[in-house]
Amino acid sequence: MLGDSIREAREAKGWSQGDLAQRVGVTRAAVARWELNETAPTRKRAPVVAEVLGLSLETLSPIAEVENKAAAISDGHNSHVSANDVARRLMQLRELLDLDQVSFGERAGISQPRLSQYETGTRILSLRAALALCAAYRISLDWLYFGDPSGLPHWMAIKLKD
Repeated sequence: MLGDSIREAREAKGWSQGDLAQRVGVTRAAVARWELNETAPTRKRAPVVAEVLGLSLETLSPIAEVENKAAAISDGHNSHVSANDVARRLMQLRELLDLDQVSFGERAGISQPRLSQYETGTRILSLRAALALCAAYRISLDWLYFGDPSGLPHWMAIKLKD
């Protein structure tokens, strides 16, 4: 994942999070959030981070990561992923948070009718909607698409076991 790439490159240089933060002009807390996959470098900051760490810009692009996963799913390279699996996980998350479809969708900028289609599996979750859900609820794409709880907050991972 993106955060792992940043952490591994930083550690390979023998730098602390503070060292990297100073070199790219952000706070140590920002670097920590990147490494925890809570946020990602902005489009403006990503080229600086890539240059300082010696990484490709594509490595630092969460959009590229998502597009690669989405392409693999749609090309059938991950046949174990289905719209129904994603639908079930969305419903599990919404129920865990004790939200109705309107409230759950609004926080991520998704209309209730569209969310209903995602939750029933009648519509495949779009890339834009997946990113919005990840940002709004601090979930990972790996959990959303593949059921991998490793990128979820600990309390959520325990409650959302498949």
